[in-house]
Amino acid sequence: MFALDEKTVGAISSILNDTNYKKNIDYLREVFVATRSQGNRYNASFLLSAQLTLANFQSDVWKMLREGRRLKKEIKDKNYPTKTEELQGIEYQIVINKQLLRISKVIADGMAWRNMSYDRMLMDIASRAFGTGAIDAEASDFQSELAWAFIISKKFNATVFVNDLTNYLRIGDLTEIRGEEIFVHEIKKLGEKVNNVFTLNDKKKLTKQSKRLLEFQEVAKTKVIDFNGKKVSSVTINVRLQNHFRKIVGLLENARRNGTAEIKIEPYLTVHATSFHDSSKLDFTKGILNIPTAEKGFTVVHSNWDSFYSDGLGNFMRLMLPYSISPFKNSYCMDLMSGHLLLTTALNIEGLKQAFKNKGWEIEEFDEKELDKDLAEMEKNKETIFSGEKLITTSTYSSSYYFMLRRGPFAFPIDTKISINMTYEFLTFETINQFAENAYSRAEKKQKDEIYYPIFADDKKIWN
Repeated sequence: MFALDEKTVGAISSILNDTNYKKNIDYLREVFVATRSQGNRYNASFLLSAQLTLANFQSDVWKMLREGRRLKKEIKDKNYPTKTEELQGIEYQIVINKQLLRISKVIADGMAWRNMSYDRMLMDIASRAFGTGAIDAEASDFQSELAWAFIISKKFNATVFVNDLTNYLRIGDLTEIRGEEIFVHEIKKLGEKVNNVFTLNDKKKLTKQSKRLLEFQEVAKTKVIDFNGKKVSSVTINVRLQNHFRKIVGLLENARRNGTAEIKIEPYLTVHATSFHDSSKLDFTKGILNIPTAEKGFTVVHSNWDSFYSDGLGNFMRLMLPYSISPFKNSYCMDLMSGHLLLTTALNIEGLKQAFKNKGWEIEEFDEKELDKDLAEMEKNKETIFSGEKLITTSTYSSSYYFMLRRGPFAFPIDTKISINMTYEFLTFETINQFAENAYSRAEKKQKDEIYYPIFADDKKIWN
């Protein structure tokens, strides 16, 4: 159950020892380390300078990517005798350039996440739009956005992000952070007009884009989502957040030394690490992905390479936090971003069910027909899911789950989001179980259905 197909996995693994790829990774590593340093991470002037650096980098890579795609089309159209060999070389360079663009955006994501206080709900809402096109640092429209970023930053002593340089910031063109306040700006007519909460006064003439901007602005101010007419607030839950990060660090260290390493961090959760820095230590007879030994029953397999996924609409793995804020040292974060470390997690669903049964929960199996229906509906809406006036609708969220916890009339779904908490963030079983218990206690007291956005009290202390 990887997000990537075998062909893409093979393509990624093939570029890891490429001299050009490594050279660019070393350059991006310097940018990443500088943006993550304690002295720079909240320095508005430095962060604008870093974004200009990333903008120029992305612009150069986009030029190479466009040229590669042009040559690929030309060779296919003219059917050159050396078609296969040339195509392979061009496709190889296209893979490199796509990964370099992705990594540079992940670095920019880290800058934004830190300055938005690791606010999951807000970043979740901010990402609910399709991706942007190519970056051209010399284009007039981009120059106008950059100019306004510098003007706003200087005038209001604010930190400003150019949204197109990131994955997560997709509402408006600029995101301004002024103390605890957040403002989004759309730059129109090459900077002659700026749309924001202060200038969009005529509610009758609002475009869809402007309506979504104002909706996000309201969420940023109130921390409340309008979900089909229901008010959904972020709620800090009184559950101690515990992760297995120390064990994962030990695993990565072992992989660096020995090529591969594996550890079982919960009875139902096994993690395998592979380091691609020295391929002589690796055995590829069983394939590249070295999937951890699976137990009997349905197993969900995730890896950091899943974060490499994107589609033609710019969709990415929104539920995965960027590795640029992971609580690991810089070299591990960079290797997880570049693919030089492959961290693969196998979640055995039957084993997880048994762990919950041992805590007194009843298990309600998922309906495969309903799951298939839900997945088909998501695929059907894929190209229009973020094109409406509202940021949050039923169609923008999946209702699928692996199984349901039951206690009397109370139901708690173990869904994709929770599985990601376990497979990417390595939450302990005790944390997940206490999360469910907290939800049960809350429902028992209120005696009514309630929708809320849960936030762990210690969540913001984890990330870096």
